[in-house]
Amino acid sequence: MTLSATNHPKILVQAARHGVTTHELKSHLLHPFGWQKPKSLSALLDTLFEKEAELNKMRRLNDAAYQIQDQIAILTSLIAEATQATARLRQMAA
Repeated sequence: MTLSATNHPKILVQAARHGVTTHELKSHLLHPFGWQKPKSLSALLDTLFEKEAELNKMRRLNDAAYQIQDQIAILTSLIAEATQATARLRQMAA
């Protein structure tokens, strides 16, 4: 799945993109969610996509347990980590 294949309110994506510049995986995602550092980038991205899909479903269903700040944190991490991975791949190919 890709992030572009999902349907998000524009303001939600803008908030996540705004946070990318100061994103630090350890302090912004791992500690708040109680996660351990994944063994690979692929595992991290898989986890982020799964959690984001779950939160997006909760948002669309107006689930009382939905927390917008959690979805913004997940989206921010997803965008930041994918961007960094893309940059590393481009460096390797150059």
